[in-house]
Amino acid sequence: MLSHLEPHESVTGGAWYSDQEFETKFVDVLNQQCLRYLQQKAFKAQASHSDDPLLRKNSSMAAATDVHQFISELGVSKVELTPENIDSILCTLVYDGLVEETVCVG
Repeated sequence: MLSHLEPHESVTGGAWYSDQEFETKFVDVLNQQCLRYLQQKAFKAQASHSDDPLLRKNSSMAAATDVHQFISELGVSKVELTPENIDSILCTLVYDGLVEETVCVG
């Protein structure tokens, strides 16, 4: 038997599934924590740059890798989350209208 091999994420459902069950509570916690991180960053930007709207907006932005690092350090997950996993959580926050996505060019 090939016990050292792990099935592909497309077969197991990835980080969002446990025993073939969608982990709704886990995804909700990740949504809440990602949103909390972004809100804290926006609050700090507001406090630091209340007189300059452009600088305030730029300071409130966070890369998906920053959010991934925050979630990893928070330790809310039993499985190792990839930056792509966190990116999909961030997309749900965008789709729900809770955050705004900005694409950096350059």
